[in-house]
Amino acid sequence: MYVGSSITVPWLEQTTAKGLKIILCKGNIQDQTTDAIVNTISEDMNLNQGDLSKAILSAAGSSLQDAIYSAATGSKLPSGNVVVTDGYNLTCQKVFHAVCPSWDNGGGKAEELTSIIRYCLEEAEKRQMASLSFPAIGTGNLSFPRALVSKLLLREIRSYSSSRNPRCLREVVIVTHEIYYQCFTREFTGQRNVQHEARGFHEVPAQQAVDQSQHSSASSLPVLPPSLGVYQKQIGQLTLEVSSGDITKESTDVIVNSSNQNFSLKAGVSKAILDGAGVTVEQECAQLVSSTAQPPPMILTSAGQLPSRNIVHVVGQNDPASIKNTVYSVLKVCEENKFSSVAFPALGT
Repeated sequence: MYVGSSITVPWLEQTTAKGLKIILCKGNIQDQTTDAIVNTISEDMNLNQGDLSKAILSAAGSSLQDAIYSAATGSKLPSGNVVVTDGYNLTCQKVFHAVCPSWDNGGGKAEELTSIIRYCLEEAEKRQMASLSFPAIGTGNLSFPRALVSKLLLREIRSYSSSRNPRCLREVVIVTHEIYYQCFTREFTGQRNVQHEARGFHEVPAQQAVDQSQHSSASSLPVLPPSLGVYQKQIGQLTLEVSSGDITKESTDVIVNSSNQNFSLKAGVSKAILDGAGVTVEQECAQLVSSTAQPPPMILTSAGQLPSRNIVHVVGQNDPASIKNTVYSVLKVCEENKFSSVAFPALGT
């Protein structure tokens, strides 16, 4: 168990050939006890903008905001700049506040994010720090795909270790929230997405009965306090999370696309999913529809260029009973295919 924070959390660890330890753990960046942590801020340096900086400000105290304004040379910081302050009430010594760009769908901002990661590593070594913690930098409101961020972070940390051979910096921690951890784990362990053969499914009837005692027990379980806008509830071995965001950025095994009867809807969330997945997924959908006398109520395809493994396309429903049937059918498909995670959009909205 990793104890580089105020609580003991699950972790993964590897050491580079030059002896730099890289740790991946679940947790909150503001709880880390490394010499420095990385924060993301807006150009106006207001720490009340963004869940990450709000959490850090709350733990550090108001002096942190004053310190950023004092350290900056003007009223605004251009994207890509980093300001260093003390940690104040945090358990770290320093905070590296980076003005990160927003995701531009591959237009070049990933290079700017890469430069920020490199700068933070170099600055930690320059200040003779032994340890540094990164959050899932650029995800969340900035909308960088989690799979891309995990790849950039690990690539740059490993590259820095091999090319610079740091003498002081001996440990770099990547701190992620529960919903990001699986995606980062895949990159950390070298696993790659596996695309399953596209298949059509017949409709599965909704569950007819639920054990009353099990239902009562699940209903009484508490909703955990939100962390970075994510609400979580444990129901037996199942973890239920509710969060706002972009489903095309989810790295779960499966995401759900609410479509039309031909699975060709190009509007709203469905358009975003098909556009992000690419033309091959549209072709898979068309092939499955054309191969049956009547279009099935649900089909499974690869995820194309999206970070998830697969997409379950369902016929959109509006009434609660039909939505319930759809959800149960999707969960049954996930169980049958040994998928461990699935992301639903707000069905029926």
